[in-house]
Amino acid sequence: AVPRTTDVAALAGLEQLIRDRLGDVRLVTDDFRAMLARAQEAAAELDGLARSGAGAGEDASAAADFLHWLVDGGFVFLGYREYQVMTLGGTRVLLVRSGSGLGLLRRESRSAFSRPRPLAELPEAVRVRLLGDRLLTITKTIAESPVHRRAHMDDVGIRQLDATGHVIGERRFIGLFTSKAYAEEAAEIPLLRRVLRQILAAEQVVPGSHDHKEMVAIFNVLPKDDLFAATPAEIRADIEAVMAAGRTGDVVVSLRPRPTGFSALVVLPRDRLSGEARQRILETLARRAGGPCLGDHLVLLEDRALLSFTFAGDRPGPTGAELADVRDAVRDLVRGWKERLEDELRARHGAAEAARLAARYRAAFPDEYRASTPPARAAVDVALLEAALGEGAMRVALGDDRALPDTSALRLYVPGEPLVLSEFVPVLENLGLRALAEDQVVVTPPGAPRLFVQTFFVQDRQGRRLDAAAGPRLIDALLAVRAGRVASDALGRLVLEAGLDWRAVDCLRGYAGHAVQAGVGPRGLVIDALARHPEAAACLFECFAARFSGRADTGALRQRFLESLDTVETLRDDVTLRALLDTIEATVRTNYFATPVPETLAFKIRSSGLAHLPRPRPLYEIYVHGPAVEGIHLRAGLVARGGIRHSDRPEDFRTEILGLMKTQTVKNAIIVPVGAKGGFVVRRGTPADAYRIFVGALLDLTDNVVAGRVVPPRGLVVDDTEDPYLVVAADKGTAGFSDLANAIAQARGFWLGDAFASGGSHGYDHKALGVTARGAWECVRTHFRELGVDADTAPLSVAGIGDMSGDVFGNGLLRSSHLRLHAAFNHRHVFLDPDPDPTGSFAERERLYRAGLGWDGYDPAALSPGGAVVARTAKRVVLSPEAQRLL
Repeated sequence: AVPRTTDVAALAGLEQLIRDRLGDVRLVTDDFRAMLARAQEAAAELDGLARSGAGAGEDASAAADFLHWLVDGGFVFLGYREYQVMTLGGTRVLLVRSGSGLGLLRRESRSAFSRPRPLAELPEAVRVRLLGDRLLTITKTIAESPVHRRAHMDDVGIRQLDATGHVIGERRFIGLFTSKAYAEEAAEIPLLRRVLRQILAAEQVVPGSHDHKEMVAIFNVLPKDDLFAATPAEIRADIEAVMAAGRTGDVVVSLRPRPTGFSALVVLPRDRLSGEARQRILETLARRAGGPCLGDHLVLLEDRALLSFTFAGDRPGPTGAELADVRDAVRDLVRGWKERLEDELRARHGAAEAARLAARYRAAFPDEYRASTPPARAAVDVALLEAALGEGAMRVALGDDRALPDTSALRLYVPGEPLVLSEFVPVLENLGLRALAEDQVVVTPPGAPRLFVQTFFVQDRQGRRLDAAAGPRLIDALLAVRAGRVASDALGRLVLEAGLDWRAVDCLRGYAGHAVQAGVGPRGLVIDALARHPEAAACLFECFAARFSGRADTGALRQRFLESLDTVETLRDDVTLRALLDTIEATVRTNYFATPVPETLAFKIRSSGLAHLPRPRPLYEIYVHGPAVEGIHLRAGLVARGGIRHSDRPEDFRTEILGLMKTQTVKNAIIVPVGAKGGFVVRRGTPADAYRIFVGALLDLTDNVVAGRVVPPRGLVVDDTEDPYLVVAADKGTAGFSDLANAIAQARGFWLGDAFASGGSHGYDHKALGVTARGAWECVRTHFRELGVDADTAPLSVAGIGDMSGDVFGNGLLRSSHLRLHAAFNHRHVFLDPDPDPTGSFAERERLYRAGLGWDGYDPAALSPGGAVVARTAKRVVLSPEAQRLL
């Protein structure tokens, strides 16, 4: 209804509008028969052109049939006008043929071509229509019809040619296709029927085949406005796009530039279509066109939906890149998450790899993940999950995340089982992170193990988002901890707070370990001294790196370290840090900068000048620090002999080895000038593995002798004298390892070869032969002989320190089957046997010796009444009366 108004101006405007519309109706009705006649004339002209045998014959015949179809009820004629091409003053021009206008186009003075216009100055769209290779063109007008029905009008143009085939003008009809035209199958409409035959011939499909039927069916449902306006090649491409979408279930977008604006065909699964999606597509395309939508059609097939749009616009025709951008934007609006993920994968990995990854991961993520994670982010996750799956090891990524304010998202991609929070959160805390929240996504790719994406929302210890520059260092450190290449402790925070990578931190951890063994302080206090003072820690490593990476001048770095101590508040920390600097400055060799990069670090230290070391101070010591082994080798001089033992004292093995080195020096006084001793504790793996790594690290820092010349290790900065003498003898826990050591020496070409370690297959087995025990037993024999007792047959009572797995103790207690062992202790147990049976107890001791067992392996049935094996860790011990009398 028209709202009532008393506004004089509005009423006058309404009156004029009605008069104009009635005038338009009068123009159309008055000239309707004349327009039909012009259409028939044009058809006759085209028939004549077809019969003439000219090159455009087939096109002319099809165009003539189409005009007859229009006259027979396919078109509401609303206007007609003719244009002529002529030459004026040597310039080809276009102008309206005077008196040709009919209907809505009768007012020739309103035409832009009422005066001659040079063809060269015409808009590109007009020149293409007039001079192109299409005899008949059909487009939509920007203007809407003022009569019949409110819609953008259809514009039918027929080029006029002379006898030579040159363009001499154009007949133009405007109007509206009728309901009959839209209801009739496209394959039955002249012009379109010929187009369909051309497409089927080009595709070489067999009549009656599945593909033939499908192509005809698709052709018939495509919007007729598009079919009329498009070329056969464009229609063929649209049909192929619809068929492809049916095969893959994918979203297909086809864009075609038009003289002004463009047309679009969107094919998508029906379950993706919604009114909202359709409207968003329309808005997206309209923004690019810069003009109105001239046509909007929806076709619903059994499993697909077709959306067709035609836009007018005054912008230049879109370039290939612009069309691609529009196509991508439309696809994003209607494509599902899985399809957009595949697009992202294709952009990153190429078509073949993207197809493989999409098949594995497209349906592997849960709904919650797809709802919250953009496909671009998911594509990154897929790549890292695939790497984690292929390597069987965790991968890590770090980024900002707005889910929680002021946090960074630490994403971990874990194959197998998820990380246990109670175990992993302390690792993050040791790296200087605060974990505020955790999110876990289970990924279930078909035919592959489960994977997990665990996201920790973290801050640094000051509650700030992490600096992006620290991300690679943090990730490397986390992976190193996860792989077992480095320990997790409070020193890890230096990665963020001191700007050191994990190897530099591990270097400081090695020096901290040496300080613990040297008695500078307990492990926790030494580590805390470094962790609490990141500036001093960074300076310490810089001093170390300057000495051994080729930079000679360390004076300025040393001064900077000393200045950093001004911020150290406690005396204990100050003393600890100064001791670490002294040790670094006393270091004369290291394999830290060797190539390939060693997993186990070794530091050769000139010990004699370090005031914080307990006496006696060896000349040199090599401290070995790694994930599988920690150990030390002490030498009182350049030429020194001594064994390497498997220590069971992880917190003070240097104290143990130092005492043994002192003893070795006394024992060896008549053989070599001074003694040596080494020892190691196992951090991971077997003793043999740890021994192999330990010996290899010692050789990393030892000179070789080649062709009579002393040759230092390649690539190392050497700050001491020539030092090629290193031998390793068997000792507690290493009696059977001589062949291992010799194999390492020979593989490295070490000058001592299989003389590097005494014993082995080319020497003697120190423990099997019982060399030391035999010597000690001779002393026992001599002592008792002087007392008139035969030690080999007398039932001697014995108390001792050790157990049957040891070299000297074990062999010594097997020298006579008459010995009565009443009491002994090692570092773990106390052995008590008040009244041992010599024969039975000897057999049991021999069994323990062969098996390498301690006192806890002793058979209780072999003990005399009241006997016991008591753990030294026991809080309370109840002794039998027999044991009390013994003691």
